[in-house]
Amino acid sequence: MKKFIILFIILAGSVKAIGQEQVKEKHKVVFQMTTANEDEQKGLIRNITNLLQGWGDDFQAEVVAHGPGITFVTTDSVVAKEVESLAAKGIVFVACESTMEQKHIKPSELLRGISTVPMGIAEIVLKQEQGWSYIKSNF
Repeated sequence: MKKFIILFIILAGSVKAIGQEQVKEKHKVVFQMTTANEDEQKGLIRNITNLLQGWGDDFQAEVVAHGPGITFVTTDSVVAKEVESLAAKGIVFVACESTMEQKHIKPSELLRGISTVPMGIAEIVLKQEQGWSYIKSNF
């Protein structure tokens, strides 16, 4: 019985030590931009900037622009400088190839550093299936 109690104390102590070890994972957020509204696009820039300032290296984000929101990542975007600045800091911006085809937008009309995906909505679904948090950016 005495051996059992000692074994129990040792095991309980090791479980507590293991439980206190926390694996620090990044906050992963996928944002959906579907509006050409300039105020809403500027709002998304502010939100991403705030999260980046608050979480720093513990924050990973991808912005998926499709539908009317494709203007967010084109060369005539009202937030072009901000998008390029955030992209340089590691925020990923992607444009929907389906929307680009429908709106006759050429890859050369996208901002520097913008990637493309075949289907914007499918990209969002895939990110959610991988455990990313989802935010629709129409505030």
